[in-house]
Amino acid sequence: MYLTAISLAVFAALFLALGTHLQHHAVATAPRADGASVGARMRGLLLAARSPLWLLGLALIGAEIVLNVLALGLGPVALVQPLGMLSLVAAVVISAFVLRRRLGLAPLAALAGTVLAVGLFVGLSSGYARPLVLEGDTATRLGGLILVFTLLGAGIAVSSARHVMRVVTAGVLFGSVASGAHVLAHSFLHGGPSALPVAAWWTLLAGVALGSAAGTWVVQTAYASGPPETVLAGLTVVDPIVAVTIGAGVLGEYAGATPAGSVALLGTAAAAIAGVFALARLHPSVQAGPSPGGAALAAPAAPVLASAGTGESTDGGR
Repeated sequence: MYLTAISLAVFAALFLALGTHLQHHAVATAPRADGASVGARMRGLLLAARSPLWLLGLALIGAEIVLNVLALGLGPVALVQPLGMLSLVAAVVISAFVLRRRLGLAPLAALAGTVLAVGLFVGLSSGYARPLVLEGDTATRLGGLILVFTLLGAGIAVSSARHVMRVVTAGVLFGSVASGAHVLAHSFLHGGPSALPVAAWWTLLAGVALGSAAGTWVVQTAYASGPPETVLAGLTVVDPIVAVTIGAGVLGEYAGATPAGSVALLGTAAAAIAGVFALARLHPSVQAGPSPGGAALAAPAAPVLASAGTGESTDGGR
């Protein structure tokens, strides 16, 4: 079952990278509406949405959501969610192919290092992570935690918080949402909604829905307050860290980990994080500069349920 979950998560990461790239390309190359107002930008997005490429990207992102939910239902969140880092790896390869840029030694080393580190982390996790066993009111408390994060995220979105704070907040939201979706999907696949108390089911469902919406909102404000490369790198790192932390601390998914195993997990996680930041800095579109459409070709912004990056850098990172 873990192998199936891993396979689904890998395909989800690939679909997210390709779907986001197609949608962004459609937006960047669509006819521009006159004016710089919000209404003009909305008209430009509506024009892009008529493109077959944009619709194909939407279909791929929809498939990514389904695959990721299934993966979260079949495997521990601490095992599944870190695989979202591979979406950035795929995005680098896609951009290099589209831009016809050869990857140098540094990007290739970052690609190989990230894939190896994520693979080692997932391999270790598969040996230590245990199937989800909900005890007491764990599900209700998790739903309440997600709702608290949602309120804090909404406050950050409308505040004067700095760019980095917005990125971290979005990562916390999406990581906690993934944990909630894991519990919901697992209960649905193993007994249906009746597997959870009614209050826990509705609290979790509300948390996942509102958390996804708030995360998407915060991501867009982050794109408006700083460069898109830091957004995607931060999200690709913070999201799985939060998901793994909740999986280990709240859901008890690493209860069987030994001290040596915990050190190995931390080491491979640190190596994967370093690889992600290196890939964000060495992304071919970053090296090439803005695309003809006026925005950098960006990688996926949210390798979680709600794909916050469907139009992610259409503002050019302003």
